[in-house]
Amino acid sequence: MRPSSNLVRRWSSLQRRFEQGAELLFGYAARRVRAGLLTPTVCLSYGGNLAELDALLGYAALKTTCAEHAIEVYQSPMSMTGMINVGTGAVALGFAAEEHAFS
Repeated sequence: MRPSSNLVRRWSSLQRRFEQGAELLFGYAARRVRAGLLTPTVCLSYGGNLAELDALLGYAALKTTCAEHAIEVYQSPMSMTGMINVGTGAVALGFAAEEHAFS
């Protein structure tokens, strides 16, 4: 059975939005790293094969920024419960910083 062209277009649109969202998230984290963190760590949880993280837009730039600022990047697979709640392929990112607004 072949997927309809409408379904393929919708999937492409969703994939593009996810990639843009991941790039925004990684860019925001890189700006916070440059502004200074309370601990020298950034933690990522990914709902899939960790090797796939490197292909996400903005991730390489985040890793470079972290390396330049002596910030350790920790990657871990997302728990099954997390993937059930947010979906396979989801990205969660955490760091400790002074109070700030998302921008």
